[in-house]
Parts: sequence; C-alpha cells; structure tokens
Amino acid sequence: MMILQVNQLSKSFGADTILNNIKLEVRNRDRIAIVGRNGAGKSTLLKIIAGQLSYEKGEIIKPKDMTMGYLAQHTGLDSKLTIKEELLTVFDHLKAMEKEMRTIEEKMAAA
Repeated sequence: MMILQVNQLSKSFGADTILNNIKLEVRNRDRIAIVGRNGAGKSTLLKIIAGQLSYEKGEIIKPKDMTMGYLAQHTGLDSKLTIKEELLTVFDHLKAMEKEMRTIEEKMAAA
C-alpha cells in the first residue's frame, strides 16, 4: 500500500531553485532516509510534505486520514536540560502537587 507519493515537486526561494522535479514513493513497510549535503533541501522537502511550506509545482498524494508532522532540528530551545528532562517539565505542576500531598500526609501521620 502506498502511504506517500511525491510527483514532480519543485520549490524555489526567489531565483534559487531548491527542489526540482522530485519524485518519491513510500510504501507501507518502507524505511527511508533522506540524505544530502547541507542546503540541499532535505528539511524543505520534509516541511512541504508536512504541509508547513508551499510548493510551486507537482503533487503530494497521501491517504486522507493520514497526518504528518515535522520536528525541526533547531527548535530555538535554550536549555541546560537533557531532552528527557525538558520533556518532563510539562509535569512540574503535578510534581509540586505530589510534594504538597506528601507534606500533608506527614502532618496527618504526626497528629
């Protein structure tokens, strides 16, 4: 089963052609890698497929119920935390609530 098909895709930024007549097919069990030098258009292609960028020519065919996302390699995140630590920060409010509950439990046990 075809899960993604890109036909004759072209993208330019001003006078600079970044992608020209790109063809790509991804089937259900395929594992792919997009490899190229810096500035070759890898991220641009992925952003187009994810719907974050427009393109001048070509077509992208995928199932209607399929959604695709793009996680940028440079997020602008300025943190000293590891990726795991950064992701866990969304639970900081729950950790604070748990700490407060433990304090209340200790007070109740002492009474």
